[in-house]
Amino acid sequence: MREIDLSSTAERGLRGLVAAILAAVLAGGVVWLIANSQLTSWDFRNNLWAPAYLLLQGQSPYDLSGLYDLGNPVWLPMVIGFFFPLGWLPLPQAAMVWQLGSVAVMVAVVWLVAEQKRPLLLPFMLGLLAIGLYPRMLAHLQLGQFSLLAILLYLLSVKLLSRHLFWLAGLPVALALAKPQLGILAVMGLLIMAYHQAKGRGVGLLAASIAGWSILLMLPLFLLYPGWVPDFVAALRQNPSWVQPSLFSLLPAWLGWSGWVIWGILFAGAAVVNGWLWSQRPGLLAMLGSLALTPLVSPYIWSWDFVLLLPLFVWALFRVRRLEAHGLLWVGYLLNWGLMLWVVLNTDGSDHYFWWGGWLLASVVVVALAWQKRYGLALNYVEDGISGG
Repeated sequence: MREIDLSSTAERGLRGLVAAILAAVLAGGVVWLIANSQLTSWDFRNNLWAPAYLLLQGQSPYDLSGLYDLGNPVWLPMVIGFFFPLGWLPLPQAAMVWQLGSVAVMVAVVWLVAEQKRPLLLPFMLGLLAIGLYPRMLAHLQLGQFSLLAILLYLLSVKLLSRHLFWLAGLPVALALAKPQLGILAVMGLLIMAYHQAKGRGVGLLAASIAGWSILLMLPLFLLYPGWVPDFVAALRQNPSWVQPSLFSLLPAWLGWSGWVIWGILFAGAAVVNGWLWSQRPGLLAMLGSLALTPLVSPYIWSWDFVLLLPLFVWALFRVRRLEAHGLLWVGYLLNWGLMLWVVLNTDGSDHYFWWGGWLLASVVVVALAWQKRYGLALNYVEDGISGG
């Protein structure tokens, strides 16, 4: 008869018990946070919860005049169609669900960027801290913004497309396009990837998938309030013209017509680099590059959208081995933090004062990777990602 290892069985049982207790404590904490939430999260309220609430009441999701004096929903309808059940919850509870979901998204993004089933704990925690404590991420969380979720959706789309799941890959893209300005380069890259996989047929399948899923995600709006389209158009037209932390907004203000020319050159250069990335590098790295380039050249951007640069920063943390390059990453990160704090303390905090933040973080990552490649071990590229050689 086989001898039973009682000590091993007891150890596994103890681990299972500890895991069950921790899971119960975590679940209880989540329930307590949701039940006792006092959050409102301005952008989440105006762009998602209020439209979802109105939709479930049989009212126009893009007309908030009956609810609030201020507020203008501008997120595209796909996100309302997907998340409309949040409208059944009171605003504070729905806002806390969104906030806790954002934390879970951070963990998922770091795990996907690590490209390891069980990432080493120290770099994983450092990557998580780098994302969670970035100054404009704090603003992102306070407002209940969407950009962090868009990152995860675009990363998932790459994973699905790499498996030739064209029809399924369009779903996360359709949802991410709730803020289309964040997907200018990412969608371009995905179409390039689809072309490399199946030529024109692949591009057609992916484009049809994105369009099809977009229509399906909008169905709840058409079913519950068919006349929402005019109010949506009116909401977009009523959106104020703010001074934004984008070179599209600032260069013409600084330089006149030549500012438009400079921005156009920068955007064209970014598009070329983006095309090169998707033609020469694995899908995940190409997507990280697309996301990082977007806040630098997108015509419509806010400082909390600079979080699109963070996955590339975390990717570098996992792969840079030279001490000097690793130190440079953190020095640049802390410099970014300190300068943004200075802006908050010494100005009125208007968003356009942070325009340089994305450029600084991007420059730090590029220099650190170049240092690693020049003076350290070469970065070896593989099909499913990149590992430090």
